Formats: sequence, C-alpha cells, structure tokens
Amino acid sequence: MIVDVMVYSSAAIGLGVGGYLLFSSENKENSRRGRKKTVRNTGKNRNDATISINKVINPVYRKILNCLRDNGAPCNGKGQPIDHFRYRIYRVIPVLGTKPESVRQSASSIALALGVSAENIQIGSVSNGYIPIRVAKKESEVNIVAFSQIERRPKNISIWFGIDDKNKPVTYDLSRLVHVMMAGTTGGGKSNALHVFVCSLLRYPPDRLRLIMIDPKHVTLSRYEGIDSLLCPIIKGVKEEPVAKAEIAMRWVAEEVDKRYEENNLNDYKIVVFIDELIRITEKSEKFLADLITVATLGRECGVHIIAAAQSPKKTNLDSELMENLPSRICVRVADHYVAGVMNCKGADDLFDRGDAILLGADNVRHRVQLPLITDGDIDRFLLSRKGNKPQYLIDLEPQKSETEKSSQGYDSLSAELKEKYLIALNAGVSGLLRIKSTCGVGDAKARKIQAALLKDQKIKC
Repeated sequence: MIVDVMVYSSAAIGLGVGGYLLFSSENKENSRRGRKKTVRNTGKNRNDATISINKVINPVYRKILNCLRDNGAPCNGKGQPIDHFRYRIYRVIPVLGTKPESVRQSASSIALALGVSAENIQIGSVSNGYIPIRVAKKESEVNIVAFSQIERRPKNISIWFGIDDKNKPVTYDLSRLVHVMMAGTTGGGKSNALHVFVCSLLRYPPDRLRLIMIDPKHVTLSRYEGIDSLLCPIIKGVKEEPVAKAEIAMRWVAEEVDKRYEENNLNDYKIVVFIDELIRITEKSEKFLADLITVATLGRECGVHIIAAAQSPKKTNLDSELMENLPSRICVRVADHYVAGVMNCKGADDLFDRGDAILLGADNVRHRVQLPLITDGDIDRFLLSRKGNKPQYLIDLEPQKSETEKSSQGYDSLSAELKEKYLIALNAGVSGLLRIKSTCGVGDAKARKIQAALLKDQKIKC
C-alpha cells in the first residue's frame, strides 16, 4: 500500500504554549510549499520493531544489551526507548534460551555499566513479549508532573493519579475505586499522594461531597482544618481522647450507612473518610476497627468511601477482612517484597522515589503511574476557595456521658454549702428532688440516689 505524506519544514509549524501545534495563516502558506514524499507503509510500527544488538544506535540501549550478553542473558531490543517523566524504558526481548530471571538478575551489572547506583535500575516482568528495563533520569532531566496540570472538574467525582507509562493521564471515578488502601515508606511520596487525593476531591462542592479526616501524626491532613467540606473537626493524635473521637466518627458513618439502606437513599452526597497511619488507630481500638469493616463492606453501594494509608501493612498488623474490602491499592516505594505482596502490588519495593507508584484499581487493572507533585501553593489555592464558608459539622465528637458518670460528676460538683442547703431542702420533699435534677442534670432515679447519698454525706457508686 502506498500513502502520500506531507513533510514540512520546522518553519511551517508554529509551536504553541504547552507544546500544542498552532497554524497561523503564514504557517498554512508555508505548509503549501512543503514537498511531497512517497513513503511505503510496511504495515509495522517501526518503534516496536525488534532490533539486534549490532543495529542499536542509542548508546545507553547498546550498553544494556552488551551487558546482558556478557552476563549470559543475550537479548534483542524492541523499538526505541520510551521517555517517561521520571525514567526511560528500554524494552528487551530475550533470545531463544534466555530465561527472564537471568535478565532480572543483571540489574546491578547494568547499573555498573551505565555508571549509576543500583536503585536507579528497575527491571520488570515479561509483558507483551518483552521485559521493560527502567533507568531513572538524572535530576536535571526529570520532568515534573505538576498538580496544576489537573484536568477540569469531571462531571463524576474523580481522583487524578497522574501519568502512566504511556504518558497518558490516569483518572478514576470514585465509585469505581470503591475504597483505597495506600502504602509507602518515608520519602516515597505517600503524603504528597494524600494531598493530591484531597485536592482532587475539593474540586466538588459540599452538597456533593463531604469529608472526614483522621490524622494521628498531626502533620499531613491537619492543614485542611476549617474547610467547608468537613463533617467534623479533624481528629488528630493517637492518645485516649482522639482515639475516642475516631470511634465516635466511625460509629456515625456506620449508622449513616445503615440509615441510607433503610431509607433507600443510596444517591445522597458522597462521604470520603481519610485515615492516615491506619494501623496506629486500629491497633488501639477494636471498636473503631469493627465499624470500619462495616463501612468498607456496605458503604460502596451508598456513596461512602474510605481512603486509608499506612507505611508497612502486614498480615500481622492489619485485619484480613478489612484488606479484602479495600479493593483499590496504590503503592509508592515500600519497605520490602513482603509488604508489596500483601498490597498485591508486586515490584513496589523496587519503585523509584518521589511519586513513582503502582496503582491497582478495583477493576483489577494495573497501572505504573507518576503521581503529580502538589506544592504548598497549589494546596493554599484550594484552601483559599474552601475556607470562606463556615463548615456545617454534623458529627458531635464529644463523648456522651453515661448516667453513672453524670451522677458521680453531679455529686462531686456539689460544694459543702450546697450540700447543707440540699439537706435542709430535703424536708421540702419534691422541691429538693427537682433542685437536684436541675443542678446535676439527671433523671428521677439518679436524683433519688444522689438525694440518698446526700443524707449519708458520701459519694455514690453505681
């Protein structure tokens, strides 16, 4: 098949902002002068063609193939290197008799041949007939995926996860994600990812989306205090009081899920519960864990979602039933292959730092993504637009005192003078009882016990 292709000089094309091609009237005139060239279409994509070692032009590609040959794992190249924001991908095809495992075992040798550290080389598993070898770029070559490049707000509530291996944006509808579990060590980009997720959701008004935030470290989520999307103040810390507040918040969410099912109100505003350092909370409170499992199991159908993060989730420190009900996973670099296995993100322990991540959606589709970098300025812009309105809290985080606590507290608060007055007033019968009820904030039964205790001048124990 013969096709006609117009080949233009660089002067004929105007390059616009962001790399888009712009054609002015002058450009069009110049384009008409472009020469016509006949090209034979062979039906193959030259960028995917298999290339033998002696025909490879790219010097890095040649070094990689030479190294593999010297290590007893000869391979051919596949097309040209793929340029990614964080790294370059060199695809190799093992020749007959070469085992993929021998290619993966050559990572340190390749690093030595290229003059880089071993952590800058990442060799993947066989995919589509080839093995991808990712070589991290130098600092000066790294292209940052900026959060400011985020697309306009989609109609459906969505989260932007950045750019995949093919340099295409990866966006997931919240309903398709269901619930998200994230893992990553310090420096991998976990905190940055949480900010990206929060700000992606802050594109939507409170009448469509409300948030609950639990931040044991007082660091990552605390800056969102006071935004109008919150259902309650941000819960900070892991001491007894904040854990009790986390229990109250999760109990409220579990009851809201039940209420929506009972009222068949499954399309109300969405609720997203953000939990940083999940394990630090679940280890301290079985009550919180039980309600969290309930929400994870039932919340998906009524617009209630969980986005949780932990550094090193393991079978020994995280409930298996909970993990089964958090189907979407995202890993930045994790501590070891064991954590990567628990997260079902094989290879996550070999990721590069600063936002290189593996995303596994609830649809079981796996993506290698570069998470966007979100700056303090990006976050401040969202906060500026969302802190103007006073938040309408629906959850009261103050623990409700039991009647026993109220009775004891009521008695303890009585001064010696009041006790004397009450003892005198007891002769008035009902009037004294009413006074005890109003002062201590209790009902008839507890007021009578306080009344009896006053007569004995001792504390009651119920």
